[in-house]
Amino acid sequence: MLRLDASFTRHQLCKTCADIVQNSSILRVKSLEVDKESQAAEDEYRREKEEHAHLNFDDLASSTDKGCHLCTLLYEQYVQDNPDSINNSKDKQEPLTLKIEQEFSYMGPGVISLSLEAPDSNSYSQSSSSLSIHTGAFTPSPDDDKVKGAQFGHSTASDGWFAKMDTWLRTCRDSHLDCRVAIDANTSTSFPARLIDVGITSPPQTPTLRLRETSALPHSRPPYLTLSHCWGGASFLRLLRSNHAAFLSQLLEGALPPTFRDAVAVTRRLGYRYLWIDSLCIIQDSETDWVAESAKMGDVYRFSVLTISALWGRNPYAGLFTGCSPLGFEDCVLSVGGGNRDKNSRPVRIKGHSRRRTIEGRGGGEDSDPLLRRGWVFQERGLAPRTLFFAKGTVFWECVRCDAGEFYEEPRYPLDLAHQGVWGLKQFVYYLAKNNDNGNRQKKIQAHQFWTQLREQYRVLAFTFPTDRLVAIQGIMARVGYGDNVAGVRRDGDMFLPELLWDADRVQTSTTFRDRFAQEPDSGSESEAYIAPSWSWASVGDAWGIDNYFSTYVAQEANHNDDDDGGGSEKRGRRFVHWAAEILEVNVPTRANGQVVSGGYLKLRAPMVKITRPLDGFSSWFPDVRRESPSLAIGDKFAVLMARVFETDTSRDDGADDDGEEAQYKDFCLVLESKPGHDDTFYRAGILWQDSRVPELDSLFSSVLADCQVFNIRLE
Repeated sequence: MLRLDASFTRHQLCKTCADIVQNSSILRVKSLEVDKESQAAEDEYRREKEEHAHLNFDDLASSTDKGCHLCTLLYEQYVQDNPDSINNSKDKQEPLTLKIEQEFSYMGPGVISLSLEAPDSNSYSQSSSSLSIHTGAFTPSPDDDKVKGAQFGHSTASDGWFAKMDTWLRTCRDSHLDCRVAIDANTSTSFPARLIDVGITSPPQTPTLRLRETSALPHSRPPYLTLSHCWGGASFLRLLRSNHAAFLSQLLEGALPPTFRDAVAVTRRLGYRYLWIDSLCIIQDSETDWVAESAKMGDVYRFSVLTISALWGRNPYAGLFTGCSPLGFEDCVLSVGGGNRDKNSRPVRIKGHSRRRTIEGRGGGEDSDPLLRRGWVFQERGLAPRTLFFAKGTVFWECVRCDAGEFYEEPRYPLDLAHQGVWGLKQFVYYLAKNNDNGNRQKKIQAHQFWTQLREQYRVLAFTFPTDRLVAIQGIMARVGYGDNVAGVRRDGDMFLPELLWDADRVQTSTTFRDRFAQEPDSGSESEAYIAPSWSWASVGDAWGIDNYFSTYVAQEANHNDDDDGGGSEKRGRRFVHWAAEILEVNVPTRANGQVVSGGYLKLRAPMVKITRPLDGFSSWFPDVRRESPSLAIGDKFAVLMARVFETDTSRDDGADDDGEEAQYKDFCLVLESKPGHDDTFYRAGILWQDSRVPELDSLFSSVLADCQVFNIRLE
């Protein structure tokens, strides 16, 4: 972490770096021309490498604090690639090795690179990416010694940074129509029951911090900011029934964890009076209050003026503000080999880091910003019209119209399909909300595709309490037209069946995140905590993502150009979908906040057969992972035909196409396992599909749909 009194002087080196630079034979090479021997061997390739003992991690950080330009570049690159090194006391004491490398080929010498490596390193994760060095003559600039970004000072709490934040906010508030709608909180259908009053800061009044019931405020819906942060299993001040009355009188600022205190400071310095923090505005030991207030969570963030995001903190004790140094963005230009003697010296330029570092584009893997791996933040980020992300050494801005950092601003407009490749989460949510037209089938299919993309992103995020998984997405679902859902599945005649055709996909990030950052026991393991019925995408373990290929494919094919033929078949060009399954009843007890209560089921009528051969014989079998890996034993599974997608224009009762040839089709099936002791009740176990053109095994279902035996099925 940089000291707040660090100095900014370009090209200044510590003794360790200066000695390495001057003693490097690779850097001292004078001529850039290919010598005669290497020119003669045009196919020759070689790599020259040097290794120099450098500082240990603690000393590297200290040298960075003292203003060594090269140490700053090396430190920031190493921390970006190895974020755990900051908290690993053993690694901090181990000396690092500075590697200098250059490749040669018949085309001449290549770019020189620098990288740091931990001792006995055998993996990429224990070393840093390379810094590039360029050689040759450089034309000095009058501004060569000036450090861009010095106006931001030595901390993200500086006046320079707050001036930048205030500019972002005022520009968005005054100029961005798409973002400005959130300023008028009176357009919301709900409002938080409590807000933190940070006080009036105008002299001579001393600001007093306290909790306020919004129903008792003179203006019941004042503008407010929100905080998004990681809990991380830490013990910190929370609102309880026992301290509710005391908090209404006064909140002692000194009792708040650093992240909360910093959020109060941000609220005051940006000119606002009210702040919402989940753990201080929801009574944590009241189930009734939790259900009522968590049901509003989407609106709480959607109608806030601004969300303060504690991007890097693993818990509220990390704080928002950090030291910062703009030297990391500056090229370091050195004279190697002969000091100031021009005939013997060789200028080298070590490239600084990109000034356009973005939230997701800074590298460092999932450890660098733990907040982005937290399940609740998906909704907090997606619904908030504006977000300030406090990261290590910098601050980012994000709104519907643009993303911004110290040295860049990237427009996110216009919001049309031609630009979706550069959309972020806010843009997807906004576009879906703006173009949600239930009467337009094309838009409904398109909304389904976009929603499944959002769901895939959401499914890999982690929860301290698995039962929050459906609660924490309800706000976004309501915003994008999926508010009328059952266990996370849209309650819509056209979309309900396609949304049952998800398949589980192994993802490592979620469990890795929980192991490193949650540090708090779950309310129960995935096998113990009831989250959703087995047919819901939310039911699978949190180490698994959701692949929506089958769901999207069938939905696209069902987006017909012609009218429905009235026989359960939907035409689309040369293909059409015949829905073999029919939903009879859906009954899922659900709380007001979207949390599902056990005992839910759906009833459907569809062709079903008992699977009499091992499922591992099907190349297209995709098992679910709600419990342990499902048994592949013969006879304990059943296949339910959900949809048949024909490759020809029409379907005849005899399974032939219009020319009398055998029809070509794909069958999409759910695989079920019977509930012990209940012959007519099943759990979903996976999904499989079969292609009539691939004769690997006999088809499970007859090519003539009328010959398939149909059953009433209860699926829990």
